Parts: sequence; structure tokens; C-alpha cells
Amino acid sequence: MKAGEPGEAGAGPEFFRKHGYVEASAVISAADAQRYSAYALMKRQHPGYYEKDTHLPALFRYADVLGESLLRNLQATVETLTGRALLPCYSRLGIYSAPASIEPHTEDPASEISALLALGGSTPGRWPCWFKSAAGDQSVELAPRSLLVYRGPQLEHWRTPLHAETWLELAMQYVFADGDFRHHRFDGRRGLGEPRNRQQQDQFITLRQAFDAALATGDDRPCFCRSGQRYSACHGLMHQSLTA
Repeated sequence: MKAGEPGEAGAGPEFFRKHGYVEASAVISAADAQRYSAYALMKRQHPGYYEKDTHLPALFRYADVLGESLLRNLQATVETLTGRALLPCYSRLGIYSAPASIEPHTEDPASEISALLALGGSTPGRWPCWFKSAAGDQSVELAPRSLLVYRGPQLEHWRTPLHAETWLELAMQYVFADGDFRHHRFDGRRGLGEPRNRQQQDQFITLRQAFDAALATGDDRPCFCRSGQRYSACHGLMHQSLTA
């Protein structure tokens, strides 16, 4: 799947800096959106593939392989919209059922940039996302194939009840490449596509903090994963491999 260019006139870094969010339309093709939706719905037949949400009628999959590919492929688009260099963290595929709604909340501080890719629903329509801002409550009518990028920790946001029978959406998280949370790249995993292991992820984040600090002083020591490579060429900050 190939990322598209921002599709909304005037949308970009200036709008994002002013409002804390920005939307782009048609960032993937209609055919790709249809294929991913069909794939996501078929995966419901695989026991244990999705986790059931405990608070609303929804199913989620952390690090779905197609979601992780889109997390990488759409990174350049998100960087264009925000005007910042980013590092990917993780993706989460969601299948929502009516009348799902999401209470007002903010994201974890480490989720510096959130992006929602709407894949669409069982009936034509949109599922708006609401933001609280200085200018009052703002609504973005999230349409299929559109991408909504926002500062999750800063902007309080919520969703009103879903009216479509089913709604599919891919949530993606990024951190600033030069920010305080850059050590959280890949969400602490070895690389994209790897399943969640919270103990291991926390360990990797701590190790990356120490090795990044050493690398900043010119100490490019052998990588902590014992690959035999120097840290900069293995799990270092600029490493961009999908499998890291």
C-alpha cells in the first residue's frame, strides 16, 4: 500500500501547529482500503486474533502486519503534515460496532503524535472525532481513506456514538525523532511487526536511553542485542529497518 499526499487544501504544518490536529483525505487508494477492510473482517474468524475491549463494543489487534506496514508507509505523509521528523511506535487495528462511543481523554505522554486512518464502515458515512480547543469544541468528520493526525497528549478528544453497524480504523503512534521520547521508537520492541511483550519493551526502552546517551558522546559500543554490530548500525536511533 502506498501512502498518498495530503489531500486537503491548505492542510499542513502551519494548520497543525495552530490547531494541534490536521486531516488529509484519500491517503490510500479505495482498492487498498477495501482490501484491508476485507482482510480485517476475515481475521475475526481466527480465535484469539483480536482482543475484546472491556468498555465498548470493539475488537483490537496490536501490531497487525498490514497495520505495521501502513505505520511505516504513511510516516512520510504524517511528517509532511506535522513538519517534524518522526519515528514509528506501533499500530492498532480496531473494529467498532454501534453504538460505540469514546469518552473524552488524552493520550499517554509518550504517544506524541497520533494518527487515525479511517478504513470505513458497513454503511456509507463518517464517524466524527471531537477535540477540545481554545476556540471551543471542534469536530472532524473522519471519512473513509482519510487520515487524522493530532497531538494526543495535548488535545482532549472523544467520539460520539457510532451509527454504522461496523467501523474499521487503524490507529498509529509516532514520536519525534529529536524528542524526549525517541527511545520509545517501535514501542520498545526490536522492530515493527513484533508482538507485545511489556517487560521486554520496557527493558529495551531503558537500554536505548543508555546507548543513545553514549552514542551522543561518540561511544558507538556493540549493540545490546549481541548481534556483533555497533549500536548505530543495529538498534540505534537512525536505524530504520522494519525488523530492527
